[in-house]
Amino acid sequence: LMPLRSANAELVDNLFFLDGRAAISQQNISLSGPQAADNVNITGNRTEVKTYSVSPYLRQRFSNYASTEIRYTHDEVSTGGSGMSNSQADRIQLGLNSGSAFKTLGWGLNYSNQKLDYSNARTIDMETLSGNLRYLVSTRLNLIATSGYEKNNYLSTGVKPEGSFLSAGFSWAPAERTSITASAGRRF
Repeated sequence: LMPLRSANAELVDNLFFLDGRAAISQQNISLSGPQAADNVNITGNRTEVKTYSVSPYLRQRFSNYASTEIRYTHDEVSTGGSGMSNSQADRIQLGLNSGSAFKTLGWGLNYSNQKLDYSNARTIDMETLSGNLRYLVSTRLNLIATSGYEKNNYLSTGVKPEGSFLSAGFSWAPAERTSITASAGRRF
């Protein structure tokens, strides 16, 4: 079995990057079956799982005013177990965030669009657009707020999984190695 392998490359200085990840492992199929931590005992409750991911992205900094990232990610998971779904996902992420020039009031805009395709089920689409603000109260305390809209097509009971969301809270760093972030909000 191959443990998780990952690689990161900077293809064009400070602009174009590539991340990759691959693994082959054994996983238990059912929680109600005999659980095995390794392949020493044959339980009939294990299957081989192969995963890989490739993610090219562009990252640009605009002095200390803002930074942006545009990323595409493709993931695949395949299993040898009967009744288990193989899947592949394609995701696009866009982000524009304030830099260190915005000490008192930081901001960010983010967009994500993901398509998950399961081999024996329907395709799930998820899309999110959000904005966030950070207000510096002191060197150790920030007020934070996020608002946005998300649209999903996964199966749900009750309310359609689509609508606006918002949250507000704080981020506190009482010591160099300690931080606490808390927020509350509403989601469709």
